[in-house]
Amino acid sequence: MQLMASTRKARGQSITYPLPSWRKLAMREAMQEAKCTSLLNVWFRTDSQELARAINSKSYPVELFGVLMDIELLSSSSSFVFISFIGREHNCVADSLAKSALQNHVSTLY
Repeated sequence: MQLMASTRKARGQSITYPLPSWRKLAMREAMQEAKCTSLLNVWFRTDSQELARAINSKSYPVELFGVLMDIELLSSSSSFVFISFIGREHNCVADSLAKSALQNHVSTLY
């Protein structure tokens, strides 16, 4: 099973794209930050329906297992964690900030 981020129509054919790894890593990073700041009640919103569905279902595809298990473990440090989908058109500010952070981020992982 491969988690797919989006399906687009091109000349009558559906083209499916894999879920970008930065979405999973961004969610894990947000949960890490919530844990570090001792937030007990958190609501995360993502513009990826597939990511929200995978996390909430706890049925993790092999290629996402490690990151999604990290997310699950991190979420257990909070009393209440809710993860939901929000369309990009309703989340423009956060989308802009995330894209800016990705462009300016220098990874320390090798």
